[in-house]
Amino acid sequence: MTSLASADDERFASGERRFTPASAAVGALVDLAPGWQLTGNLGYTQRAPKDYELFANGAHVATGVWETGDPTLGTEKSTSIDLGTQWQDGPQRFAVTAFASRYASYIGLMPTGTTKGDADLPEYAYTGVKARFVGLEASATTRLLGAQGLAGRAGASVLDLDLRADLVRATNVSTGEPLPLIAPARLGATLRWAMGAWARASASITRWRSTACPRAAARLAPTRSGTPRSPTARRSAAPSCSGMCAWTT
Repeated sequence: MTSLASADDERFASGERRFTPASAAVGALVDLAPGWQLTGNLGYTQRAPKDYELFANGAHVATGVWETGDPTLGTEKSTSIDLGTQWQDGPQRFAVTAFASRYASYIGLMPTGTTKGDADLPEYAYTGVKARFVGLEASATTRLLGAQGLAGRAGASVLDLDLRADLVRATNVSTGEPLPLIAPARLGATLRWAMGAWARASASITRWRSTACPRAAARLAPTRSGTPRSPTARRSAAPSCSGMCAWTT
């Protein structure tokens, strides 16, 4: 990653960083009974810092804070484990997963206690800290209209309801305090309508129990198909919004 110097060198200095992160994971799936499965995953993940985590130095309009990067940040490292069960019968599906992640160097936005800029915005700095995430995520799909096996058939119309819920406790291991800007709970629902093989539409809303929509929240989001992510895949997204947010699949 490279940052090019700007006219304001005191704010945006030039710099270049190179990373070679590596990850490894092992998982298992066991059929317990007709329609029921038990899943487990163990993973070690390294993540290179994003460009803004290294070089940001300015106001974030959506969150109303001044974000400051750290060009010296190293690779984020974590060890994660999850155990879950899922059931499926045609379009009907239910899954619940418990997970725990331990970070040797979690990169997060931490308040500095100072303000910056003309608007005196509270400063948050990207900092690497030891952290622990534990939580539970659940998802379910139920067919409201249309019979099983009709999806994709010419002239057939189906309506499905997807539900999802996430609970997470994120702790700064060094201080024992909760990590800032991490939503402790999230509920969401999606209505999916399809007719034939081509027409499809969806409407979705998600609600966080949080005063700010955290960048980290999307790391716990299910995949676009609705399947919960394993801990090794929860680092892929970083939304930038505030207040109550809508999330569409």
